[in-house]
Amino acid sequence: MGMQMRKLINIDDLSVIYDELHRCGVLEEYQTAEFHKQAKDYVKQAKKIVEGDYQIEKDEEGYYETEISCVRKVAQKQFRCYGIKGHIADPPDGENAKSDWLFYRIDQFPPLEAGDRVRFKTSKSKINAFPDLGRARNIYPDDLMKPD
Repeated sequence: MGMQMRKLINIDDLSVIYDELHRCGVLEEYQTAEFHKQAKDYVKQAKKIVEGDYQIEKDEEGYYETEISCVRKVAQKQFRCYGIKGHIADPPDGENAKSDWLFYRIDQFPPLEAGDRVRFKTSKSKINAFPDLGRARNIYPDDLMKPD
């Protein structure tokens, strides 16, 4: 028996899976209209997650947890700058930004790489406008670590 892979952020692929589940008897009821309504909302949210456009909530200890999406070279060699996936909920600056970035002195926390998971707390952030990024939020971490 062959194996097929489907993208779960594509409504056509989700529809094929839905039909296959019905044919195999996994789905007893078949409500195509309701499925398409739900699938449309799911695809919209899934694409935001894949693109890193979602909100990151604080945990019970006040930490945000996310993934580093990229490393940004900065002119001031004494600083590190990292793009993160998502946007922090309730940022200290209280404004909307196109992207969120961790920004700190090189001697403050360890270096990071794209793909690293991080946990951080912050009490300070600032919106800046950059020609290549637009409105970007610098997040100045009070604490930062890689989770175990």
